Amino acid sequence: MAAPSFKASSSAGWTSSTNSITVSPPASLAEGDLIFVVLSGNATLSTVRPFTPPSGFFEFVQFSDRTFGAAFWKRATASEPASYTFETDGTNAYMRASLMLFSGTDETMPIGDIATQETAISTSADCLGPSCDGDQMAIRVVVSENDHVFTTPATVTEVLSTSNATSTDTSLYVGYDNSTYSKGDTVPTATITSSTAVAHHTLTVMIYGADQSRMSAAVPVIQSQANY
Repeated sequence: MAAPSFKASSSAGWTSSTNSITVSPPASLAEGDLIFVVLSGNATLSTVRPFTPPSGFFEFVQFSDRTFGAAFWKRATASEPASYTFETDGTNAYMRASLMLFSGTDETMPIGDIATQETAISTSADCLGPSCDGDQMAIRVVVSENDHVFTTPATVTEVLSTSNATSTDTSLYVGYDNSTYSKGDTVPTATITSSTAVAHHTLTVMIYGADQSRMSAAVPVIQSQANY
């Protein structure tokens, strides 16, 4: 059994009001790669702004509190566009996107368990860990409001950590857990600390390796919302 491999990443962001965000994949994109996209945006007055993906992407989760975010995935075909545009249902400021490529993922069910958690005002964003089956990689995501710096544990490799220079923005952290876990283990909590006390929404996603035999199953879609 082998865990999938992280290949490369790209990102995009706007600092002015817009109703869409476009991100281009890395040059190393190849047929069969798993494309995993995480999005975040500022939710003015706690307004939910769901994202609509381009054709071919599957929604994995959408969430909203003081910021809003979503995660989508697809399997790369032999002919992929130069970029992908994700739209929202209204004009929003300070959206961010992180696109990651993974190779060696399961053909039937590449995306597995997730764990989400929302906090009101806190300096620690605790990424909960679901159980694992021995050939997975844990992706750690934090979406939070305002401008600050993230500090992460040594077990997490940073993919993207960015924010804007205004107090009305959104900050996005994306990383993957480089620890090895056995089947039946519970992935421990990863506490990611921000430099200021803000509202956080965390997401831990399990991505499965290619050599695991699984029965075909629908990928879960989870939506959650908190009003503060």
